[in-house]
Amino acid sequence: RVTLVAGNRYWFSAATNAASTNLSMSIYTETGTQSEASNYLEGPLAASGFLPRVSGSYVIAVSESSGTPVPFCLVYSFK
Repeated sequence: RVTLVAGNRYWFSAATNAASTNLSMSIYTETGTQSEASNYLEGPLAASGFLPRVSGSYVIAVSESSGTPVPFCLVYSFK
């Protein structure tokens, strides 16, 4: 869960070194509605760019294609 400010552009990036892994990422509002984001997905790398229209709490969900838990690093930046 993160608090985002309307008008700022955010990028969330995740990566893992687990073999044969495909990560995906989604951004949800605090009510559980999936937000529209620019997504980049390539095997063990995933990123989502997001410009919130409303300030508030959001959930960044990172998942792995097989459902097996894997370690990953999540980094975010904003402007």
